[in-house]
Amino acid sequence: MITLDFNAKVKGTTQYRNFNFNSMAMFNGRPMGASSSGLFFLDGATDNGTAIESIIEFKKSDLGIHNNKRLRFIVFGIEADGDLEITLTVDNKEARTYTVPVDTPGQQRVRIPVGRDGYGRYWSFKIKNTNGVDFSLDDIKALVVPLSSGIR
Repeated sequence: MITLDFNAKVKGTTQYRNFNFNSMAMFNGRPMGASSSGLFFLDGATDNGTAIESIIEFKKSDLGIHNNKRLRFIVFGIEADGDLEITLTVDNKEARTYTVPVDTPGQQRVRIPVGRDGYGRYWSFKIKNTNGVDFSLDDIKALVVPLSSGIR
């Protein structure tokens, strides 16, 4: 079962998988889920001793440029309790995974260089936590280099 939680203030949706909640609420600033099994707080880094996996996956995009392109680097505005994994896929080719080192607490910008041999028209991004790390994403910026081939 998939439960969707919509935050009207920021117009964002959170997806909870494999939880059989029939309702959700905030109680004293803490998210809760309810089911026939009882009430559950939805915070913390583990679920019954297992690290909670959190993923943000963006759809494929040509980034507004029809040509093939390279990305020189990507800059993430993030806040995290530890390292994250970033996976880039271009034109359904082999994905590359980078580690985003988060050494200090609080909001920060992290720059990830992208190898020059990766190029294509459609790019997709996936951000995943490691070991149940809590994180939030503010923005993503990239240096995009359009290539002359691709449109005739």
